[in-house]
Amino acid sequence: MNGTIAVYPGTFDPITRGHEDLVRRAAEM
Repeated sequence: MNGTIAVYPGTFDPITRGHEDLVRRAAEM
């Protein structure tokens, strides 16, 4: 991690594999 902070708004009840995939891909940018 390089110390970047991001906000990912949404409803995560429950969090799904799709949500997790989007967050992981965005973290790679």
